[in-house]
Amino acid sequence: MRKLLTPHARAIGRPAGPARDDAVDPASVEGTPAALKNDLIQLVGQDQVLHRVSDLVRYAALARGWGCRAVDVETTEELEQEFKTALSADTTTVIVVRTQPQKAML
Repeated sequence: MRKLLTPHARAIGRPAGPARDDAVDPASVEGTPAALKNDLIQLVGQDQVLHRVSDLVRYAALARGWGCRAVDVETTEELEQEFKTALSADTTTVIVVRTQPQKAML
């Protein structure tokens, strides 16, 4: 009888069929289509509309899945504290700081 959680070597590997591209579809790179995004902004406000692909990724949760210590911070005080904690941690730490993108004023 096989042990529970014993790897089955023949089941590990590339799935059958042709290789598939894992990149984001070019039509989706900019996130929510402009017309829908504009309607949502009018309905609930700019700060409530997550429309870019990067807005939808839960980076801290993803990093935890890879075995990292991960935290989301919202204030400079939280960032300072988590940075100090990260420096003394015995594992990789991911600190997620959400920002509001702005056009560079050069």
